[in-house]
Amino acid sequence: MSSPCPIFLINLPGSHARLQDAERQFRGAWLEFERIEAVDGRKLPPDELARLAPDNRGAFYHRLTPGEIGCYLSHLRAVRTIVDRALPAAVVFEDDFLLQPGFTACVRELLALGDRLPDLVKLYGARRRGEPRHTLPCGVRLMRSSSPPICSTCTLWTLKGARKFLDGGDRMLRPVDVQLKHWWEQDLDILWASPPLVVDSPVHTPASTIGSRRVTGIRGHAQQASYRWGYALQREARYLAGHGLAAWARSFTRVPRDGRRMP
Repeated sequence: MSSPCPIFLINLPGSHARLQDAERQFRGAWLEFERIEAVDGRKLPPDELARLAPDNRGAFYHRLTPGEIGCYLSHLRAVRTIVDRALPAAVVFEDDFLLQPGFTACVRELLALGDRLPDLVKLYGARRRGEPRHTLPCGVRLMRSSSPPICSTCTLWTLKGARKFLDGGDRMLRPVDVQLKHWWEQDLDILWASPPLVVDSPVHTPASTIGSRRVTGIRGHAQQASYRWGYALQREARYLAGHGLAAWARSFTRVPRDGRRMP
């Protein structure tokens, strides 16, 4: 087997079914991978959870759940491995994915961009609108938008992007996928693949270990609305300032239907 770049799979201890399914998919695509043992935040003591994720009022609309903290720590492990080994690029998977046909060939074409690669490319998820940046020979478009797709099921990280993310430190104010949506805080250039190269596993995705972000009560809904409006205004202002008026206008381009599958 020959992988186009190192592949890391985040997998909780005891999640044997997910690991076996991932192994089956990687083997079928002739891909090698390395397992990164995920952190189970539900097993961390309360004082450690409080230290890792302090009061985040003003940054998000709820305190992080133990599952979200564990997920963040798990991604930090994977990204730190990229930096420690000085890997030019690597793909990081969560273990609830389904590879799409042509995944390996498209990743090879991505890597062929070399210095033109951004800090990271989300290979899962989509948005209805975005600025077209590149079209790969396989037909996949690389898009940029003020709000990258949510979830971190599959991401291609470059070394420069991994270093930027680690420079943010271990203090967790938001879930890891939401933190990446605040790309300007760590000066991250994020593109996403359209159509995505990875979709949800129909078997494993419903059994999430993260926990619900559902809010309750008037105060909770008010905090959520305040966060969402503030985020929307800030992301557009940052995109406009960072990429210019023409690029900001192009970011509202409607993505063709085959690239609009939402996570």
